[in-house]
Amino acid sequence: MAKKRKKRTPRKFIIRRLLLALIVVGVIGGAGWLIGNKRNSSQGQTEVSQETESSQPEASVLQEPEVSEPEQESQPKSESESEPEQEEPAVHSSEDDEWQLMLASAVSPLPEGYSPPQLETVAPGYQVDSRIAPALKRMMTEAKAEGINLVICSAYRSEERQRELYQKKIAEHEAMGKTREEAVAVAATIVLPPGTSEHQTGLAVDIVTPEYQVLDEGFAETPAAKWLAANSWKYGFILRYPKDKQDITNIIYEPWHFRYVGEEHAKAIYEGGYCLEEYLYGVLNQKRLESFVISPSAPSEKAAEGQSEAETEEKEQ
Repeated sequence: MAKKRKKRTPRKFIIRRLLLALIVVGVIGGAGWLIGNKRNSSQGQTEVSQETESSQPEASVLQEPEVSEPEQESQPKSESESEPEQEEPAVHSSEDDEWQLMLASAVSPLPEGYSPPQLETVAPGYQVDSRIAPALKRMMTEAKAEGINLVICSAYRSEERQRELYQKKIAEHEAMGKTREEAVAVAATIVLPPGTSEHQTGLAVDIVTPEYQVLDEGFAETPAAKWLAANSWKYGFILRYPKDKQDITNIIYEPWHFRYVGEEHAKAIYEGGYCLEEYLYGVLNQKRLESFVISPSAPSEKAAEGQSEAETEEKEQ
């Protein structure tokens, strides 16, 4: 005989349903929690990989200049090392314009075989340093406008030409009955030995006039010589061997010989009544000396600050 099933009460049915619902909710919640953790972990991994990938391009950007910058720096260094050799004037110079003050004399000979950087023809058969050609042409043109005709009778000479003229002058005085030593001494005051003549620099010219072409002191009385003596400095030229400076230059008075030194220096030499040796060894040297002298009674502010800092450090020590 089959057992009779117990009749379920509504209360028990409700409780079972509630328990079943709780279990389902718990299962769903746990599954959601697991899924959420997996998503969070995958997101964390993605962020780390993005930082790494983004940092790699930044590193490559920084590394490229580190390689290229030394290469860029090395090129200017090599260029700067070669520039001073090209820019430095050839002889007797410490400033950019010192080529104008190049001294050629018995006490300051030129390097063997010296010649100007570039020559320019200023009259048929005559050349000068191309840097002085414009000033020389302008002087002759403006002199002509004032009725003074100037003629160049000597300009640049090579070392070989200077030697030829020097030996010729010695021979002339030997023919006059002078001994070899006497002839050499006299010739050296008229035609300088090779390497000591200003004509080899290309910065000097001998100028006469069609009316008087003899190279002697009588030229000084001509209108051309007087105009040159009074105006040549305006164009950067000076009377190189004045009459009252023979004991300094050791060269006879040459009212026809003019030398380019630049307008600024020519003005100072003309107004001061100097010869080139006086200007170079006296005036310019004194100016350079004064620029380096600091009065001990008036120390600079930086020196005073340095001294006070040193005293403070001593006190602290």
